[in-house]
Amino acid sequence: MKLIEQLHEWTMSEPTKYGWFHIIFLLLTIVVSTLLIVYFRDCKEKTMKRIVLFTWIGLVFFGVLKELLVSYNGETLKYNWGSFPFQFCETPLYIYPILLLNKNKKFQNALITFIATYIFFAGFALMVNPDRLFSIRVILSTRTMYQHGSQMAIGLFLFAWNRKNINLRSFLDASLIFVVLVVIASIINNVLGPIFAGQYTINMFWISRYYPTNLMILDRVQPYVHWVIFIILYILAFAFCAICSLFVEIGGYKLIQKIQLSKEKELKYNS
Repeated sequence: MKLIEQLHEWTMSEPTKYGWFHIIFLLLTIVVSTLLIVYFRDCKEKTMKRIVLFTWIGLVFFGVLKELLVSYNGETLKYNWGSFPFQFCETPLYIYPILLLNKNKKFQNALITFIATYIFFAGFALMVNPDRLFSIRVILSTRTMYQHGSQMAIGLFLFAWNRKNINLRSFLDASLIFVVLVVIASIINNVLGPIFAGQYTINMFWISRYYPTNLMILDRVQPYVHWVIFIILYILAFAFCAICSLFVEIGGYKLIQKIQLSKEKELKYNS
């Protein structure tokens, strides 16, 4: 309890978007992503899984601290069910272990594509626009930067590592994983939402029919459509952003290939 009290009291001025705290983590994310792609894009599968495992351990560490801090009110510790770690950006807590333990190549390809598109996009979106993510508590702000920054870095790294196997077919498989996660979030919202009404806000993936979403654009749509239609629109919107991420990643990879080929031809000509 003493440790929680110390972490609870470890505060700073709340970071601002593109302030020094945000910029440091943006630069770290770019550096780590670049190093992973340059030095590990052709590593063995065992090494790839070690990198994912190391990242997952960091997520668990910060996740546990976050749950403790949001459940501590300065005097007592009572678990806050509203902060249960099943927002979309917290799904790596569950997806990474599945990737580490999986033996099926087709499913592995789907998982990696999901991480390289859906999870990457979510991390990227919140790293460039971290509105409402920061806190005066150092651990909570550090945790949110680590979480979303690692989504970007691991997403890009896994795309580079599995670049020859990621395509529209694997994207469709990845989209099925996303739909399953949305269904699970909806079940949690509809089962636990009424149970904890008045005590905690249960709004996993921000798609509960009992509470307003905080997602841009969709927050303007939600009041005017049935909640099932809203969830379908949520899935389609996320899928669109994810496939755009895939096209950008594939385009970037082909551009790098073209530049490398051009350099090789130039060296061969000069020699």
